[in-house]
Amino acid sequence: MMYRNSKQNFLTGIIAITLSVFYTGYVSANAEEQETVTAPYYEAVNGEVDAQTFMGYNAYHNACVRCHGVGGSGTDIAPNLVESVSRLSPAKFRLKVLHAYAMKFTPNDWTQMENAMLEQIRKQQQRDSGELETMPKWKNNPMIKENVGNIYRYLKARADEVIGADKPGLIRE
Repeated sequence: MMYRNSKQNFLTGIIAITLSVFYTGYVSANAEEQETVTAPYYEAVNGEVDAQTFMGYNAYHNACVRCHGVGGSGTDIAPNLVESVSRLSPAKFRLKVLHAYAMKFTPNDWTQMENAMLEQIRKQQQRDSGELETMPKWKNNPMIKENVGNIYRYLKARADEVIGADKPGLIRE
């Protein structure tokens, strides 16, 4: 019994320390999964998009394509952003891009929190050994910081299947 309490105290300590170091904002997995974005964020006509969405395409392909793949479809090292943007509001997308990904768990689920912590430790070990790249915190990159909303518009248009993975045209007014 004493071993179990020591283990639980040890894990609680690790969780507290890791949260203070890695946790950049609380994101509830349940709230994220249920969120649906329905507002129009872009204009698209016959494969052409508005200027802001076009700038989002350019910013994405200058900074994100290397890890997240052409059109945001995901790779072995980074998730599919077209799927992610379907359940993220622009504000949550901005938080994730500018501050990197936060761990996802509900506050009362210790098993889920413990698993999330162990997964973060495993990923950190992979990063340290060079097996896994780290999502950069883009908050200090002015090009990304200024265009994160435009990147969202581009990926939202991709998620809504109004444009393909190829470079969209620009709507001429």
